[in-house]
Amino acid sequence: MRWNAAVALRRDSETDAARIVVAVLWGLFLHGDLKADTVHDAARRYDVDPDPRDRHDS
Repeated sequence: MRWNAAVALRRDSETDAARIVVAVLWGLFLHGDLKADTVHDAARRYDVDPDPRDRHDS
């Protein structure tokens, strides 16, 4: 159980390839080069929280 918690915490605090992919797709969406559905699909596929705010600040 501890290992799972450690992995989840690490995943929550690190920048990884999945988050970079979603961020790049978001940038393309903002420039009008991509549909929002593509960003949402990638966030779901890679299990990335679409809320960019730091959850630790709330």
